[in-house]
Amino acid sequence: MTDRSFFFLRMVIWLVLLVSAWSILQYAAHAWAVLRMQRMQPVSSAALAGLLAWDAVYLLLAGLSVIAAAGCLLWRPRARRGMRVLAFVLAAYALVGAVALIARWQGTDPAGTALVAQAMDPALARLMAEKTRRILLLGAVLKLLAAPLLAWLGWRLGQPGTVRRFAR
Repeated sequence: MTDRSFFFLRMVIWLVLLVSAWSILQYAAHAWAVLRMQRMQPVSSAALAGLLAWDAVYLLLAGLSVIAAAGCLLWRPRARRGMRVLAFVLAAYALVGAVALIARWQGTDPAGTALVAQAMDPALARLMAEKTRRILLLGAVLKLLAAPLLAWLGWRLGQPGTVRRFAR
């Protein structure tokens, strides 16, 4: 394996590390906002627990991603195995997410339709619906780009040259 291949491998791992760290901040901020909103307008404890459970699961997975990526950057063999599994799981998750976003992008959005129907200014409501469609499309494109990159990372981490490099 060439030095250029290892450079690209490390760049992809750095991307996973940075996106995972950013995700930790996002999930923690969302959980904090949910808890703050609970004080202003209480909701049932089951609904609150459901929201916070999803945040906790995603926060845990993002934390594990940071740990695995940092371990890979330090050439730890155990981290390579964990990162390999994680890369394949994230690739599948990105692909499923992209398909879901494309389906929402192609279909009519009930919330957007209701917004247009109830809006005082239909032009503003249409602009908001168009912006939502652009955001959905951008998210789908980014996920479609991430899926093969993460699959490549998982594959590359299992190659003999990479395994030898981590064994040093």
